[in-house]
Amino acid sequence: MLALTFTAALLTLVPLAVIAQPPPPPNLPPGPAIALNSDRYPTVTDHHCLALVCNYINTNGMIRDQSPNLVANKRGRRRAIGCGGITNCRTRTTGMSCDEIAYASTYSGGLGCYAADYLATGGVMADLPPLGTHRCVDADQNSGHGSAVDQFYQLANVGDGVVFYFTFLIPPNGCLNAASTYCRRMFNIANGNGGGDTYANICQDGLADGTQFAGIVTSQRTRGQRCPSRGYGPANITSSEDESTDSFQEEEDYGLAGNITVTPGPEPSLTDQVYQLSSGRFIWSPFHNNGTLALGDPVVIQGNDTDTEVSQETIVAAGRFGDLFGSDSLPDCPT
Repeated sequence: MLALTFTAALLTLVPLAVIAQPPPPPNLPPGPAIALNSDRYPTVTDHHCLALVCNYINTNGMIRDQSPNLVANKRGRRRAIGCGGITNCRTRTTGMSCDEIAYASTYSGGLGCYAADYLATGGVMADLPPLGTHRCVDADQNSGHGSAVDQFYQLANVGDGVVFYFTFLIPPNGCLNAASTYCRRMFNIANGNGGGDTYANICQDGLADGTQFAGIVTSQRTRGQRCPSRGYGPANITSSEDESTDSFQEEEDYGLAGNITVTPGPEPSLTDQVYQLSSGRFIWSPFHNNGTLALGDPVVIQGNDTDTEVSQETIVAAGRFGDLFGSDSLPDCPT
């Protein structure tokens, strides 16, 4: 049993200091992390995995917006990413709602179009991701995840301009929730158990399933050329059950900043980097830029018992699955 292997391996965990750690991404400092719980929010967790492997988002760092204009900026960012009447998730009939990455509550959201407040406080446009994605996910999970993120901001003291990261909580059996299908496939590939599966296959299937939308590189609609525009309007909206009645309205000038240069990085090469938490549980941080997490850093676990409950732990050790447990101990999770 993998859980037993975890317990035996605790004596052999290697301190973070002796493991070669690639540097963090330029200009993004270390910060607290929120661990996505696939048992509590499987469809939302799956969207994070698709965003990472399919949209060339080569760092999972986001920068919180706590400016006085946050409410207006969140609305604009959701429009820019396509969650304002374009996705037609049809919540009332499907039970699904539109989830956006990067989060609308961050300066990283909205494709850089709503960065005026960020730039005014000395922020650098190059630190914002030029790409993003949206996906129809379970509406209750989406709401619960949003509440957990708000609690994370408070618990981990994530204030205006603070960078934070997301990771994945590893269940005791070593496999993410079966409803997080793409995450399980991604996890298997990263750990050498993909059986010929590829990230390209994951992305192709994610686009074909009807709820994942292509990487968004331009905004829904703008009055001028300060942000890119996809030219979406009422003619592109086929359902009256969109998520925002103001999606038909012209965007306000307020909050818009200059164009952001879209320069996608290479396809992600995900690692099997794991961290042990103070509770003895493990999280997975799939990117090579693991210098963003260090011993003693806070990690908030989402939704332990209820949709909105979170708990804070700290990182006590780190290593790779293969280094710590041996390749035979890595789970091959059925998909």
